[in-house]
Amino acid sequence: MKVYIKLHNKPSGQVIAVCDADLLGKVIKTKKLSINVSTGFYKGELISIEEAINILKNASNFNIIGSNIIAAVVRNKIIPDTAILKINNIPLAMKFII
Repeated sequence: MKVYIKLHNKPSGQVIAVCDADLLGKVIKTKKLSINVSTGFYKGELISIEEAINILKNASNFNIIGSNIIAAVVRNKIIPDTAILKINNIPLAMKFII
């Protein structure tokens, strides 16, 4: 399984965006919320989930979305399953250390 990963370097630090490859370009909506899995934010390099996990293990700030990447980060104890949100059954999570 492949995911897209993109590194965003900001003055306040780096944010890593990761999404399951099949979600790129989709908009996930509820009555009150809309999440755009935009190419501008998520489309960087297409890599394996294992490669993404190795990067996320040391990350301070990330935004991830998709069943495959979320299952992998929970399995690898990068974030607990209690930190997972779901929008229309699509899991997502964020980690930010300020």
